[in-house]
Amino acid sequence: MIYNFSNIKSGGGIQVSLSFLNYLSKLNSKHKDTIVVSIKLNTLITKSKINLSDFNVIVVKNFLHKFCILTFHKHDKIFTIFGPTYAFKKSNVKWINGFAQPWIIFPNNKVYLELNIFNRYFLKIKFKIQEFFYSKSDIFIVEHYKIKELLLKLFPKKKIFIAHNSINEIFKDEKKWKKIEVNSKKIKIGIIGKSYIHKNLKILPDVKKKLIDNFNLDTNFFVTLSDYEMRKMSKKFKENIKSVGEINITQCPSFYNQMDIIFFPSNLECFSATPIESLFMQKKIVCSNYFFNKYYNSNLIEYFEPNDSDDAAKKIFLHLKRDLKRDNKNHSDLLSEFNAEKRFKIIYKLIN
Repeated sequence: MIYNFSNIKSGGGIQVSLSFLNYLSKLNSKHKDTIVVSIKLNTLITKSKINLSDFNVIVVKNFLHKFCILTFHKHDKIFTIFGPTYAFKKSNVKWINGFAQPWIIFPNNKVYLELNIFNRYFLKIKFKIQEFFYSKSDIFIVEHYKIKELLLKLFPKKKIFIAHNSINEIFKDEKKWKKIEVNSKKIKIGIIGKSYIHKNLKILPDVKKKLIDNFNLDTNFFVTLSDYEMRKMSKKFKENIKSVGEINITQCPSFYNQMDIIFFPSNLECFSATPIESLFMQKKIVCSNYFFNKYYNSNLIEYFEPNDSDDAAKKIFLHLKRDLKRDNKNHSDLLSEFNAEKRFKIIYKLIN
């Protein structure tokens, strides 16, 4: 068996991968399975003190190195936590791919319209190539029943199973939380994640302005972008939006705690952990009105019309005014339904 984590370099995939590897390391495997990882993930595995001495760990240097390893091997199965598996597939090898690529199942999404013609067609070609590699899969694992329905339309003869995304174990252990400082006397609105175009961060300055103009509500918007990401943002964005810098999973609970409300304007997802993390931290959240944000009912969630800054400002203002009490049942249900160990067991059973 090859456990393939070579595609993982940034974003939420890192936390899912570290969680999976942590549980895998505790099984005391004697099979000498192979684990293939990216350079970035390998560094974080070391920092997290995950012991993989029972496995043959290979760190891929580049795409060609990855392609060769995943093509020329002696194993009967490859599990890629987030696909596709980039290789030539042997007839006697089974491929199990985790699928979380919304650009493929939403080929006519509105995000493409924000790109210039060169970038638009570059991405379309890129995702067609990914679709080709995905088509070689024997089994898919997805995070949402609706994603399964859409993926079946694309690959009607494939076996597809569901394993929900989960709340990272860190959120359950306050002793492991690391504090960050967020200084503001204004209402604090938090946006967690990278600066990918589909995250729709460009809407933030307009929403901030509408909150002042329409509701006389002065706010500070805080994002979690690196210095490099902030430099690439527009002048308008940099003048209106503050960044606490790139944060790791141990700092996430502190970020949520210090915000008055969470804003999630993403236009394209398969299943983001942000809404369930917000609910676990008992934070109000305003999300874009798409099905991929509607997998748990709570009075802490409000939805706005996608890309409509007026509606976003209105929903944030009204949601902030609501007096909502802490919901301990909501808290325990979240832990039960979106449980990292439960997710691991489902996947491990499927791939074995």
